[in-house]
Amino acid sequence: MTNFLRLNHYSIGYISGTMFSIFLLIYLLSLKEKSKHTWLLVGYFFFTLLFNFGFVLRATIFTPEIAKPACFLIALYTCFANLVLISFIYSFPRNRYKKESYIVFFILILTGSFGYAYYILENLNSTIIYNFDTQLYEFQTPLSTAPMGILHFLTLLWILVVIIRKTIGEEREFRNEKIDTNNRFFCLLSPNARILRSFGWAVLLHTCFSGIYVLYATKNIPFAYFQFILTTATSLQLFIYTVIYLNNSPQPSSFMIKIVGLTLVSTLTILSIVSRITLQIYETYFDEVRNMEVKTILKNIRTLDKIGPPESVLYISSRPKDSGLFATSGFKIEYKTLDTIRENVLFQSEIQEIGKYLSQSPKRTSSTKETWKDHYEIDETSVFPISKRLYRSLKLANGKTILSIRYLIQNDDSVYEIAYPFSYYSEALHFIVFKMIALIFFTALLILLLFPYLFHGGLIRPLMALLSGVKEVNEGKYKVAVPVQAEDEIGFLSRSFNHMVESIHSTQEKLREFTESLEEKVVERTNELRQSLDVVQELKTKQDADYYLTSLLIQPLAQNKSDSDNVFVEFLTEQKKKFQFKRWSSEIGGDLCVSSKITLRGKSYTAILNGDAMGKSMQGAGGALVLGSVFKAILERSRYLDVMNLFPEHWLKNTFIELHNIFTSFDGTMLASGFISLLDDESGFLYYINAAHPLPVYYRSKVANFLPHRFFYRKLGMPINMQTSLHINTFQFRPEDVLIIGSDGRDDILIQENDEATMNEDEEFFLHCVERGNGILQNIIEEIKLAGEITDDISLIRVEYKLATDLEAIDLENSNKIYSQALQEFKRRNYENAISLLEPISEDPIYQQNKKVLKLLANTYVQKNEYRKAVDAALRYSNISPDDLDCLFLISKCYKNLDNLKRAADFGERIRLRNPEHKQNLIHLSEIYQNSGDSDRAKALIHEAKRYQSDESHNEG
Repeated sequence: MTNFLRLNHYSIGYISGTMFSIFLLIYLLSLKEKSKHTWLLVGYFFFTLLFNFGFVLRATIFTPEIAKPACFLIALYTCFANLVLISFIYSFPRNRYKKESYIVFFILILTGSFGYAYYILENLNSTIIYNFDTQLYEFQTPLSTAPMGILHFLTLLWILVVIIRKTIGEEREFRNEKIDTNNRFFCLLSPNARILRSFGWAVLLHTCFSGIYVLYATKNIPFAYFQFILTTATSLQLFIYTVIYLNNSPQPSSFMIKIVGLTLVSTLTILSIVSRITLQIYETYFDEVRNMEVKTILKNIRTLDKIGPPESVLYISSRPKDSGLFATSGFKIEYKTLDTIRENVLFQSEIQEIGKYLSQSPKRTSSTKETWKDHYEIDETSVFPISKRLYRSLKLANGKTILSIRYLIQNDDSVYEIAYPFSYYSEALHFIVFKMIALIFFTALLILLLFPYLFHGGLIRPLMALLSGVKEVNEGKYKVAVPVQAEDEIGFLSRSFNHMVESIHSTQEKLREFTESLEEKVVERTNELRQSLDVVQELKTKQDADYYLTSLLIQPLAQNKSDSDNVFVEFLTEQKKKFQFKRWSSEIGGDLCVSSKITLRGKSYTAILNGDAMGKSMQGAGGALVLGSVFKAILERSRYLDVMNLFPEHWLKNTFIELHNIFTSFDGTMLASGFISLLDDESGFLYYINAAHPLPVYYRSKVANFLPHRFFYRKLGMPINMQTSLHINTFQFRPEDVLIIGSDGRDDILIQENDEATMNEDEEFFLHCVERGNGILQNIIEEIKLAGEITDDISLIRVEYKLATDLEAIDLENSNKIYSQALQEFKRRNYENAISLLEPISEDPIYQQNKKVLKLLANTYVQKNEYRKAVDAALRYSNISPDDLDCLFLISKCYKNLDNLKRAADFGERIRLRNPEHKQNLIHLSEIYQNSGDSDRAKALIHEAKRYQSDESHNEG
């Protein structure tokens, strides 16, 4: 090693950061068809590379001449790196503030150039000294670095502001386009807003790391911790920016680089920690060896002229032990290797060191024994009290500067100082650090070269083979077999893919065979008219083929596609007609079960249909086919935006009308009973229409009861007045409630009693079967079969409502106390006081689903004529308690007062669908339609209100 190159503690971290910066920079430059955003990241990573490389120069080249050029290189990052980063943030994924971005860009160029020029001019002629704490040559003053540091920190804060503004703008625009009514703002729906949020967390982490410099500058953490956090954070921050960008941009990338990058940054961090621990152990060993030498020198202090100290000793001095830091006299050199080292030089150097120590705390004094112990860290209770390792910079008379390490040892009334050249310490340290850096370098090289090679065979090649297979299947080539190289996750995926392709190929072959067979049957049917007695068997074969084809058509319509954490749906269907066509056995009938998840106005619902088409076998199957096809089309249309904005009552009404109109078009030749319902997945509130279907049963606390019905309709296809006679039933589920829906086959049981077979006439027969079967479909059907023979098609649907948290339980003591106070203020008509009490807890996540708080708050807003706020509070309450018609009525009135007549009419019509006898609502609706110009509708509603009034008077009479 030469005096020019010396590695120290901090070289490891800076070299690791430089290696990782080069790795990411090369990767980004290797990407094909780089976008503008990629080039901006390349620019930012280049400045980060300059930052790390500048520190590498300072920490490895042991000469004062390199200090200023290296620091000027580091200052480029501080002044200009955030200029590139903020340009990236403004433009990714799109630039919403182009004019503002240009202004900010030029401002940062000017301020960065000023800060950089000011820094250079302030430090161009400054004195360079060696800082033993940082083991670096220093020259800069805090005043010269302050403008750059403030600019860097303020720029990061502005970047956070830009991200927040862009996130809000993207989310607001997305919700306006989707007409979303979800008021939970922090649940981001916009993909761009979610991307910006990810970058926001990364920049916030970056800002926190920048704040570490403040802790170091205020002496709250040592330089060793500051340096380790700085180098680790720099690499981690670059990797986070890269991964977020590549995961959310159209820029082509490879997940291999993410695996290698994550492994590399983790390995470099771990090795840096291990290296630091190793160096601390080595320094402890170095001090222990020096302490042994110092003790030996002290024992032979009187015979130094004869024996002589070790060759590594620079000088030995003594001074009297005083009560404070300063010795008043007797500063004497016992031994020295250089004649230029004199007592006055040592004394002046000691005064400077003590002055630096005392300046760190104004409360310290130089005359106390405690201060002496604190500065030198000498344990006077030991046999040979030796100080910690101290440093000294001696400026000799000839102008040269000598750097040394020294140890103080107390002997009776004297204090001896044994000094060694600093190079003796730094050369030993360089040897250890060089080995650590070599280990880190070869480890990184091994990761970069070996990982892609190892993963290519076990990860890349199988995935590419799987991707190739997918492409071939997309092109219609089904004779594909992806090789399974290992029994791991990818092997399982490849095997599953092969099975899937084989299944598709087999199904297509079956369909082809079936098509060919069907064509043959058509020819045979033409010839069957000319055949004699074989026509019966021929017709039977044809009928079974028709049965089979019809059953194939019905199968995809009768599917359970419910997908909810709170609602669980099961089907059980047994058609009476069983048949066998060739080698296939199946069944056919008129029963149909369908369930699916739909979204209306931002809320999830489970749509359920249990239908029973009139007729046996083929006739019933035809009705089921029509019913299932129309209902599936309705479910598919429910994904369109205009349908998704319907309220559940309107969706259910429109569904019933469409099904009814389809069956009416058959002029009575095709009828069907049905139970059509929507279940709110969150609140458990059920909306349903029953068209001549057997009453469903709800099973609660081991007791079965029929579902209450206020409105009951004739079968689909029979005449009904859609305008005045169509209304919606509702029912509120509780957690663990089970709903059992069934066709009339559940009651058509032939019971054998006393050698006589009679049809079941017990209306509560099914209730008993549900209770004995504990609400389990298989158990229920077994109980029915134990009682007798099922004589018709039977289909059962089991719907279980399981809510993870009971909304009624959110009624904490604190909210009750505040609610009671607000209620008293409301009764006293102190509405302002009531609002000031209720608003904070209504926004608190803990209490924001408290029903009575939201209801009282809405009513209070109404009293204050603050209808917009009243609507917001009432809508939140209605989402939790959709069964409260008074709340819907209040919302309708508020919208009317806000001149939003369409919304007012929507909520009024919801009430009318569920409670047509609500006279106040009918009058209110009439006024709304009158104001909106629909006088015919207004008159009809007034006539309807009078009719209900007349019916009530007649009943009272």
